[in-house]
Amino acid sequence: MRRKSFKSLPSSLPSSEIQTILDLWNDCLVESPADALQLRSSAVERACNGFCATLHAKHQPTAIGPGFGLHRALMGFAGVGAARTSAAVEWLCNAMYWSIAHGDHDAPHHYRCTNGALKMYTSSAMSISLVSMAKHCDTAEAVESWCTLLSVLTGRRGVPTKGLFASDMMIDALVCHCATLTTTASAVASWSNALYNIACLVPDTSVFATVTVRDALFGVAAYANTADAVQWLSGAISACYDTEYSKPLFAPQEMRDVIISLSQYANTPNSALWLSSVIHVVSEGQEAVTKKMFATSEMRSALGQLARYSTTPEAVQQLCMAMVRLTVDTDPDVNALFATVDMSEILVGIATAYATTAESLNWTLTAALHLFRGPGVMFNDFFGNNETKDLLLRLLRSELVISQTLCTTEQVLYRLTQSLSGRDNFQTPEVVGALVAMADNVTASTEAADWCSAMSSLATDAAAHKIDVPSAALQESFITVSEFATSSNSVMCLSGAISWTSQCMIISPSDFTNVNMRDLLIRASQFATEADAVTWVSRAISSLTNIVDVSLASVFATEAMRDAFIAMSTHATTPESIEELCKALSNVIGQQDESIKSSFATSNMRDALISMSWDATTSSSVDWLCSAICHLIDDPNQVASKAIFATEEMRDAIVAMSEDVETSEAAKRFAGAIWCITNCRDHSEVVKELFSTSIDIRNSLVAAARMQHNHTLDTMQFVMLAITGLVTSGGQVSQNLFAVSGMSDALVAAASLCCTPEDVEWFADTVKTFVEDSDASVKLMFANADMRDAIITLSSQHPTNALVVESLARTVFYLTDTAISDIFPTAELRDMLVTMAASADSPLAAQWVCAAIYTVIRNFSQPQRMRDALISMAVHASSVTDVAYTVSSVVWALTCDTNASIKRTFLTESMSCAFTKMSESAVSSRAIDRLACAVCGLVEGDDDDDAALSQRFVTGEMKVAFAALLLATETSPDSAQKLKSVL
Repeated sequence: MRRKSFKSLPSSLPSSEIQTILDLWNDCLVESPADALQLRSSAVERACNGFCATLHAKHQPTAIGPGFGLHRALMGFAGVGAARTSAAVEWLCNAMYWSIAHGDHDAPHHYRCTNGALKMYTSSAMSISLVSMAKHCDTAEAVESWCTLLSVLTGRRGVPTKGLFASDMMIDALVCHCATLTTTASAVASWSNALYNIACLVPDTSVFATVTVRDALFGVAAYANTADAVQWLSGAISACYDTEYSKPLFAPQEMRDVIISLSQYANTPNSALWLSSVIHVVSEGQEAVTKKMFATSEMRSALGQLARYSTTPEAVQQLCMAMVRLTVDTDPDVNALFATVDMSEILVGIATAYATTAESLNWTLTAALHLFRGPGVMFNDFFGNNETKDLLLRLLRSELVISQTLCTTEQVLYRLTQSLSGRDNFQTPEVVGALVAMADNVTASTEAADWCSAMSSLATDAAAHKIDVPSAALQESFITVSEFATSSNSVMCLSGAISWTSQCMIISPSDFTNVNMRDLLIRASQFATEADAVTWVSRAISSLTNIVDVSLASVFATEAMRDAFIAMSTHATTPESIEELCKALSNVIGQQDESIKSSFATSNMRDALISMSWDATTSSSVDWLCSAICHLIDDPNQVASKAIFATEEMRDAIVAMSEDVETSEAAKRFAGAIWCITNCRDHSEVVKELFSTSIDIRNSLVAAARMQHNHTLDTMQFVMLAITGLVTSGGQVSQNLFAVSGMSDALVAAASLCCTPEDVEWFADTVKTFVEDSDASVKLMFANADMRDAIITLSSQHPTNALVVESLARTVFYLTDTAISDIFPTAELRDMLVTMAASADSPLAAQWVCAAIYTVIRNFSQPQRMRDALISMAVHASSVTDVAYTVSSVVWALTCDTNASIKRTFLTESMSCAFTKMSESAVSSRAIDRLACAVCGLVEGDDDDDAALSQRFVTGEMKVAFAALLLATETSPDSAQKLKSVL
């Protein structure tokens, strides 16, 4: 309630005159109350004026009379309507006010009557009298006095019947009549105070949601040019404004203009506080389009003006609440208008100087968060300075930072460090240390989330200049905060903070990775009930197991951690969460021994992986899920574990994931998972049934092998390892299953990736796996023109490497040993074999080149080159190789039933020496037989010239060698007959 003051008062009346007036009134009451009506208004005015002057002058009231005689007299004047002029009403109200001004230091002690006088004045008769007196208020001064009296009657506590004054007639008198005469600032203050008090007495403020009230408020606002007037008018607007019913009446443009106008005079803390409350009230619950009408440069200036005089915590709080209401849930344009350098300096200034309570601190920081957000608004461009850092350090170390204030402080810190610009200013040991110390103040899940978000933002991208903080203290802060991380969001934030700080703080791995941190994450996993939370808990596990050696990582390889992984898999329903969970699982068990891997490779773990596979719909998630399978059972000795994973459900899950294999890494891990499951002799029958003969597995592996996007030889080798493992375990059935054009095309594609001799050898051995001992139909599928050209190309890259020669020749042999198409044995292929013969400098190489030549030779041209190639390979004939057999086979195939010119080409001294050499090492019956056939074919003939060549061909050394063969037990009768014919 505002206190009445007077600009001028007459000198006090003599006590005798005052007593005379009281006696006159008492006599009228005794003789005839009606005679009181004869009292002139001038007499009332003079009497009340004298009372006020006497009281104001602090005269001793002994002459005025005992008890409440004065109050009865004043009540009588009002009750009989004696005050019929504006001046009489003014001074009668003044007198009543001063007689009940409890606690007013301007009133004499004798008249501080507490609630006694109020109870005398608080009656229905007094309410009616006041309404009647209002009709005679014709001046602003009279209205001011009348409203001041009404204010004191309705504003004191402990007066239960003061609601009598909140009648419809009283409201009409105040709003309809008095408002039109309220044309001075002091009158505005008194009128607004009275309206505020009555609005507080009315249980339903919708009665004030009328055009009359609105017009009255807006009308008197034009005269509110003092801080006192602004304060009480603001209070009246706030009290009368009903959120539901007032919205349609109070046009936002008009209300905005009123606020802007009043802000010029709000130059005290209280006036700034109450005008800020108006902004808060009228903007609360408004639509974004309505709030946009308040987004003007004038309104921004008005807020700046209010900030100048918001020098108390309460004023600061109310101003910042208004800023929040203006900018929450609005268009980005609104925020952009208020997000200025001046506004940021204002917020930092009032927070530093006047926000001395937790509530004011909280709302100041919240205002900063709301004003400076949205596209194009860089928070730390405005606040990333030393002043803000010093403020935050003070707040973090202050006892005022509790509950919501802690959350908001950490949100500000999070926003400040979200982007690179200005982040360095806050990534210091002092800021981190202060935040670590504040962990003890965290008492709720939301606070835990905000604390962790702030810690994460401080650590993000700080690797370039790692922040040096005591690792033990940092760890303890996480353990403390984790006690309150009991929601999915807080767990996500906690895990993110651990993940970032483990990478970007200077910490000791032995301190940061121990049983406490492990148990912290296991406990956090219980609340990871959303995919994002699973993602971040898994990342935290990965970060801690990445920065330590195997001995420390083993701390995490426990059954409790295994069960945590299995539990989180239920909520890993996005590709990202699956990827991170499987990555963490791989980190924990990747370097562990067989026993630990086996303890993780349980049926529950298998089922968890199978369940996640259906949501692993990205190449990366497939990659890491298959990687987890590999790490769980990659040890060859894990026979029992592999058997657990070799199920129909696992096979179907792997097949389903193949649809999302789109990168080399995913293809590699996908094939690796199949290989790890199937690479075990002890359950080969199960593997054969479920994997080796599965068309779906075949199709998925062939598709992975044929994948062109981001293909590497390394990937091809992994895929082919899985395929060849299945082909080997499945035997001829699997060979036939994988004999598809897609498989051949994949092998041809792999050939184009081979660069080194080792690569070529791998390629040749892989092709051999598919065609060795296979059906003719399988060989024909692979022995096509593309395969032939691929082999020729590889041979040309390494023409002199014995390993390449041997492996390629062996492959050609197995491609053509039982069936051969017309398109495979071309002149280029034969030339390749002849060229390779020159480099076949080992017995095996010579053997396989000859074998290949033998299987593909038809209508061969250039017999001289072939002859020389065979002679060069014959030198490798020995008792432990099959060179004698293969070379003799080729000679026999080339010369039997051919024209005499080709025979003459081979009837040379060098070839004779070659046969002599081979006969000395021919120890098998088939070698001896083929040797005899070849020589007989060369020397037999009817032409005289050929006879002479034949005689020179069969030298004495050859005869001796052949004679020795006749005595050999391995020589068959047929071979002996041929040898004898030669001799």
